[in-house]
Amino acid sequence: MTRIEESHLILPALYLMYRKNDWYISTSELKEILPIIMKPKWEDLEKSNSRPNESKFLQIIWNLKSHKSFLKNNFAIHEDRWFKITEKWKLYLLENYEVTEYLIENDFDWDDIKEWFNNVYTSTTINNKKIELFDENILINEWIQKVINVKTYNRSDRLRNIAINHFKKSDWKLYCECCSFCFDLFYWAEISKNYIEIHHKRPIFQYEWEDINVKIENALNNLSPLCSNCHRMIHRDKNTKKIDDIVVAIKTNWVFYN
Repeated sequence: MTRIEESHLILPALYLMYRKNDWYISTSELKEILPIIMKPKWEDLEKSNSRPNESKFLQIIWNLKSHKSFLKNNFAIHEDRWFKITEKWKLYLLENYEVTEYLIENDFDWDDIKEWFNNVYTSTTINNKKIELFDENILINEWIQKVINVKTYNRSDRLRNIAINHFKKSDWKLYCECCSFCFDLFYWAEISKNYIEIHHKRPIFQYEWEDINVKIENALNNLSPLCSNCHRMIHRDKNTKKIDDIVVAIKTNWVFYN
């Protein structure tokens, strides 16, 4: 497993500066908020050698200041105890905002989060290649479109249409992978046809040079069809709730009230 590095935290830190509205954030705030949204595990939570009262993860956050990581790369200026994002990197963040929010707001594994923040940072700042949000964890629904750019929506729409056919059973209906609920059987077909929600087990992005057909085929391996209830339960607790946990809970409790 890859150890956390300062480069993994650049985009999340810039994202937090943006979310604070005034574009300022302190090291103390980063040390308070970054562990909550990124949820480090394993060796990154071991005691730091140089700061034994803190974890290695908190040490890396502190290094953003002590190593002047923001200042060296002109990411942000340092004023008193505060960092403020520069105009150049404000534009950079906004260009990569959807990708950053997607990684932060979903319940992906810690290793996936580290890997993809590193990929985004390396591709966009070193190799000058863009990583695009391939699918925004959307609902498979014909009439709901989120406010995103047309190019992203077209990719998502193509994935949704392929996913609908991919996950249909022999009776051509869609079932929740956790509880086997089927909207088509419970409601009437006119409003529920092809309705399901899609859960991302791992992040799905597309490098601008990748073949779209290959990307879609690989993406299907990281998706699961879920009903609205099971999907919300999985995302309610980002630490522990996975599909297997929900399935066990359903089989254990399975109680309905009239």
